[in-house]
Amino acid sequence: MKDNVQVFARVRLKLKREEGHAVLVEMKDQTTTLMPPRLPVNSSPSKKQIQEPKEFHFDHSMCSLDPVDECFVSQEKCFDLCAGELLKHTLNGYNTCIFAYGQTGSGKSYTMMGTQREPGIIPRCCEELFDACTAMPESSKAQMTVSFFEIYNEQVRDLLKTHEVNSQLRVREDPVTGPYIEGLQSFPIQVVDDFVNYMKIGNKNRTTGATKMNDKSSRSHAVFTVSIRITEFDSNEYLVRETNSCLRLVDLAGSERADATGATGVRFKEGSNINKSLTTLGRVFTSLTKNEKPPFRDSTLTWLLKESLGGNSKTAMIACISPVDYDETLSTLRYASLVKKIRLEATKNVVDQVAAHNEQEFLELQQKISDLTTSLDEANAKDQLLLQFTNMNKFLEKRLIDQRNQYDLLKSKHNALKARNDKLSGDFRAVLAAIQPNVQITREVEGLKIRHQASIEKLSRSKEQLLRDIENLQMDN
Repeated sequence: MKDNVQVFARVRLKLKREEGHAVLVEMKDQTTTLMPPRLPVNSSPSKKQIQEPKEFHFDHSMCSLDPVDECFVSQEKCFDLCAGELLKHTLNGYNTCIFAYGQTGSGKSYTMMGTQREPGIIPRCCEELFDACTAMPESSKAQMTVSFFEIYNEQVRDLLKTHEVNSQLRVREDPVTGPYIEGLQSFPIQVVDDFVNYMKIGNKNRTTGATKMNDKSSRSHAVFTVSIRITEFDSNEYLVRETNSCLRLVDLAGSERADATGATGVRFKEGSNINKSLTTLGRVFTSLTKNEKPPFRDSTLTWLLKESLGGNSKTAMIACISPVDYDETLSTLRYASLVKKIRLEATKNVVDQVAAHNEQEFLELQQKISDLTTSLDEANAKDQLLLQFTNMNKFLEKRLIDQRNQYDLLKSKHNALKARNDKLSGDFRAVLAAIQPNVQITREVEGLKIRHQASIEKLSRSKEQLLRDIENLQMDN
């Protein structure tokens, strides 16, 4: 069964540099309304003034403008709305993905990573998953690993490689499981603080830079992946089920305009690559909604998100928007509306072992017996059914007797063969004992023959020597 990608919109609070700018975003329940801009501060002055508000409908519209507002969506509330249901799917064996999309400075990293005081979706997901795994019954065991990488200027870098942070990794594609990163390291999770430590290491190694729009702008797309393997055992400690799933948490770099960010040099190149990958992402969105072949391989980002965007995954998008920037906010909301039309068909990654198959077969047989018993109680022809059961019972009893007789016969043959084997073994030992003296005599005779032959050979050599000596004497005379 296919499900639509879940899409959430979140507007951040106003920044100090935005004081004096009119708030253009209104939110209520599933609806996000973008009000007409007041030129020149809220929109590009080159465009004609827009008169009508624009409405967009998502799974939920999250207003984080004013903490005093009763409808204010905190970090915790954002997590509950966007990730709560997906985490249940993750634990049930589905691949899941949450990614934040929006212009630079729109609150994506805050939403995904958060701060120490106000953690975002990624640390909250990790803590929730760890608590769920540790609370599992003794018959189940969960193993978790994490990986963390960034896509910077179309190159993949492992953010958890402490000595080779800048090494570039290659993207490969498995025909079954899809794209993967060759050489990307994964680390096991033992305690919940391991998540925090790996996030700190990765964020420290991540590429950031200052622009006019954001003092600490993410210059790369970052992907934090939690892989979970859950094994279930029966009462005899036999493995009966294994599920493998992964939660992919994506903090995309922001779309940006060079004139708005003031980017030059390295920052300009970074922005160009960011916009290129995001443009390709938009083309992928469009293709998926039109049932066309998506250009996944046209950028590293879309290639690595292939399974999350168009494959075996349950996916959610958080469209992060500015409350005052009309043009960029409109672009983000249009993309979000497009993504909402994408439908994905996720399947459980479950491997049932032989014991699980036998258990299922046993349950099916139990159900059949129960159905037959119910039918027997309700049927009018009880005697006929009883006769059938009686005949079946007699047949089984006869078969059991035949098997017992066959067993007794085989056992008797086995005992006879064993007795014969024991007798032959005894006879062999007796014969061996009887011929043992003859063997010794034979060995002694052989020894005498060898010594006799040696004596003959010695006498022969002496004879030859005497003949030579006689011959020599005759010649001398």
